[in-house]
Amino acid sequence: MELIDADWIKHRLTGKRGELTELARAVGVKPDVISKILKGERRVQPGEMALIVAFFRPPSKAAPDPLEQRLLDRIQELTDEERALLLGAADGLIAHRQVAKR
Repeated sequence: MELIDADWIKHRLTGKRGELTELARAVGVKPDVISKILKGERRVQPGEMALIVAFFRPPSKAAPDPLEQRLLDRIQELTDEERALLLGAADGLIAHRQVAKR
C-alpha cells in the first residue's frame, strides 16, 4: 500500500471550499487534525488511511455496498487505538486466507 501522508493528501486536494471539513468528517476527526497533518505536525494514523483513500476515490455509479457502508460508519466511531487494532485483525484475516489458498 502506498504511503498516505500530507503530500499524498495535498496532491489530491482540489481547493474546493469546505473540502478539508468534508475530509475531516469522512475520517471522523476535527478539521484542525487535518490541518495538522497537512502542516506535518501530525502523522496519518493507520485507522485513518483507508478512510482518506475512500474520500478521494472517485464516486462509483453503483450504489455503495450496504455492508461496506456499515463498516465505514462503524470505523468512524472507533478511537485511533481501536482502528489500529481492527486494521491488524483485518491484515491477519487476509494473511490467513492467503496461506490457506496455498
